[in-house]
Amino acid sequence: MAAERFELDPLAALLTVSRGVDTPEAIEEFFSSDIILSDPFMYADMEKAAERINLAIDNFERIAVYGDYDADGVTATALLYSYLQARGADVICYIPDREADGYGLNMEAIKELHDREVKLIVTVDNGVSAIEEAEYIEKLGMELVVTDHHQPGEVLPKAVAVVDPHREDCHGECKCLAGVGVAFKLATALENAGSEALADEYADIVALGTVADVVPLTGENRMIVKRGLELINTSPRPGIAALLNAAGCGGKEVDSTTIAFALAPRINAAGRMGSANRALNLLLSEEEELSETIAGEISLANEERQKTEQAILSEALDTIEKNPSKKYARVIVVKGEGWHCGVIGIVAARITRQYGKPCFVISVDSETGEAKGSGRSVEGFSLYDALADCSELFTKFGGHTLAAGLSINRENIDEFEKRINTYAASFSDIFPTLELSCRLNPSYITPAILPVIESIEPFGAENPKPVFGLFKMTVDKVEGMGGGKHMRLTAHRGNGSITAVKFGVSPEEFGFIPGDVIDLAVTVEANVFRGEKRVSVRLVEARPSDEDEEEFFSCIELYEKWQRGEELSDEEKEKACPVRKDIAAVFKCIIANSGWRLPIEFLNWRLRKFNLNYCKTAIAAEVLCEMGILKKNGSFIEIHDPSTKVDLANSEILKSLQKG
Repeated sequence: MAAERFELDPLAALLTVSRGVDTPEAIEEFFSSDIILSDPFMYADMEKAAERINLAIDNFERIAVYGDYDADGVTATALLYSYLQARGADVICYIPDREADGYGLNMEAIKELHDREVKLIVTVDNGVSAIEEAEYIEKLGMELVVTDHHQPGEVLPKAVAVVDPHREDCHGECKCLAGVGVAFKLATALENAGSEALADEYADIVALGTVADVVPLTGENRMIVKRGLELINTSPRPGIAALLNAAGCGGKEVDSTTIAFALAPRINAAGRMGSANRALNLLLSEEEELSETIAGEISLANEERQKTEQAILSEALDTIEKNPSKKYARVIVVKGEGWHCGVIGIVAARITRQYGKPCFVISVDSETGEAKGSGRSVEGFSLYDALADCSELFTKFGGHTLAAGLSINRENIDEFEKRINTYAASFSDIFPTLELSCRLNPSYITPAILPVIESIEPFGAENPKPVFGLFKMTVDKVEGMGGGKHMRLTAHRGNGSITAVKFGVSPEEFGFIPGDVIDLAVTVEANVFRGEKRVSVRLVEARPSDEDEEEFFSCIELYEKWQRGEELSDEEKEKACPVRKDIAAVFKCIIANSGWRLPIEFLNWRLRKFNLNYCKTAIAAEVLCEMGILKKNGSFIEIHDPSTKVDLANSEILKSLQKG
């Protein structure tokens, strides 16, 4: 119906309806290139904020735009500062140093701004939790306007205005704005005119911060990001053009993926590995040569960030793998002395992806004992709510559902780890999920699919790149690329065949071999080679066909429960305890493969004909290690002494799993 009415390709109609765009009005808005933004004065305190700032402009009072050091905060600062400057305001800007100042308003910075004769502080992307700092601002005779998009607490800071779409009394239509989105709303309120002209001026900056902060690309966010991408592709400002060149993207079509994986990490790197003011100056620069210089510096900072991140990740993973109590916890909490606070959030994200569970990475200052942590989560588990449940342990905390930060004293870290895992115990099925957009016949993957996918861009949170399910595909070939660091898979079903690539995974790590029948999750994108647009298929995930997912995940949960030493019911013990023939099957498979270097689920899949579940497979391997036949080396299982004669009746593991 939608396809006929709006003359859409049937697949485009299916993809839009499947993501909740299912009314004529919503479909028309989704595909429209117009910008129709809601009234900014619907947001609580917006009128007060605009009135006070306009008064400061008219009276030439000094205004300080107080931002944050991440991409959202930097873009929000650049937008509001340049807008106020264009209005003729006496305006300066301040971005705190991640290491020296930490997140948000701080007393020393406030004092510095007071000494610089600032009369009005306007925050962007921070401030909603700055209760004490707001009182200090009032004490010094200055005034405060807060614009933020983080979750407010029970008490709002004392300010002329607190503009935050998450306020309970806020009636603004778009609740999911990034910090730069709120700053843009403020600018439209200050302009008190149509938003089209301001969008043409600042949509590129708003698009950068909005995509970087991973807020939903729906509604107004989608409109402004679409317009921003048009600006970047047709007439990029010098700083953005220079950053694209530094990232190797100059002259190429820029989409939301380019922002997310090329531009945003570099802007963030400026604040993570030094001063975010470099990124701010880049966005404000109008000189091509200066922009190129700053962009080069930022790219070097990004390279340094990558090396630092990898070093901390390696240390964190080593700690996790050597401590089953951490590896099998519901929420992983890992700490280290002097870890760079600028990258611990990225490390937490990578650990969450690897283990499929919430994670906090905490850096401890060895001299003061003060610690800062950053967390990432999976759908269904709110980090903000989890932190609020033990808030008395922190000196500061805040964030969102899937990402949050905290400050804590060293002596409270162990209690935090205990408390958050106790809180998580009240949740069931905390597993990462991968939603397929639709099933697809592999023969449908031709160049004709590319315009369909491009029609629903830009992609981001809540409007993700389509992930297609290819079911019952037979593996034909698995080969290495890039010196074996990446892989290329060829598979078929019937007359349809595809070739897909997966980066960062070797053929050995992939685990599946020719002849296996598997289900694939893939994305499809354009690859331009010598001016010709071709179809490129990227492998997202693979699993054996006909896998009972509910049973599989319940067995993982049971195994981790056993690893945590929690009491099992007789029914759970029976489901978990391998018998002699199960242990023999696991032993023979590991011997045949000269050890086991893949995750246990692959071992379990190889033994499907024996009707072994994941938990029995994993515990059988533990028993063989306990008996000295095998041994663990990190996450690998090695052959130790296969000729050893053992009596399984002596296994303490098996004894603990006996019923009764």
